[in-house]
Amino acid sequence: MRTLARLTTALLIWIAGPGIAGYLRIKLMHRSAAGDFGPYYLIRDAVPLIPELWPLAILFVVLPLVGYRRRDAFFYFVPFFGWALFVKAAWRLAALRNPDRPRRAAAPA
Repeated sequence: MRTLARLTTALLIWIAGPGIAGYLRIKLMHRSAAGDFGPYYLIRDAVPLIPELWPLAILFVVLPLVGYRRRDAFFYFVPFFGWALFVKAAWRLAALRNPDRPRRAAAPA
């Protein structure tokens, strides 16, 4: 039961990150292909990349909580590895609420 709840939470985190970014990127690509941005080629080519900053921002906040460095968030731009990093971070973040084992007692000083 705990694994199912963890899987559901990780899936929702994934939808909130790359899922929404992918949807927005597709919508913006259709708008830029339709010529909605006029003759401004730089804007037309750059706008579909803007939604990719959303998962990067999520990773920048989440990675220190799950045992990575903040700068590892830039691995999101590496093909396939970035998605794998996001999935692993989402899986670990989903487990933060319910750890599998109890916390260790503090060492005596």
